[in-house]
Amino acid sequence: MAGNAFLSVSLTAGPGERFVGIAERSHAPFGGPAGPAIAQAMRSGPGSVAEQFAAESEIGFGSTLPWTRTQPFGRRPAPEKTLRRSGALTAAWLGVGAGAVTELAPMSVAVGVNSHVFPHAAVFQSDLPTVVRAHKRGARGRLAMHWYLGMQFGAWISEERLLAGLTIQPRRVSLNEGIMGRATDIVLDYISEGPAFVAQARERAA
Repeated sequence: MAGNAFLSVSLTAGPGERFVGIAERSHAPFGGPAGPAIAQAMRSGPGSVAEQFAAESEIGFGSTLPWTRTQPFGRRPAPEKTLRRSGALTAAWLGVGAGAVTELAPMSVAVGVNSHVFPHAAVFQSDLPTVVRAHKRGARGRLAMHWYLGMQFGAWISEERLLAGLTIQPRRVSLNEGIMGRATDIVLDYISEGPAFVAQARERAA
């Protein structure tokens, strides 16, 4: 997911056994059930990956940027929804398909997709458009790419255009206020409630 965000928690400990547990949990705020609950909050709910795929837009901090619509390419028609030709990439981002990545640590949570399973995911998450040119140098390389795209997709592209390159626009998913607000609630609940948070976390992640 694009962007890094940080949660800062200020703790003033008081006397009693309860505050010992609060202090311990504050040193690993994403440990226990909080980490999986936050990962689920990143994938579903207001501002989440699911909402951004449904809106076909990047929802960031203070802005929403519609994704560039996927166009037909030769014999291959445009998908009904952008980035949803087979649904495999969407499923991975939502954590329910091959290539899903969830990284949990005591001080961090991250979700994403495996770049080996979806090499094009990094292109869509780029800050800037990606220009794809013939993979071999010289006219021979451009001719090979010209024939490959023509035979494979029915997209007969001139060598001149291949020399200039084909542009792929980014279609990012990002962190935003909606995700961060729910993540903050989860962390504060976990730090303050401890074991009692387990059932709540499971309900949040359901």
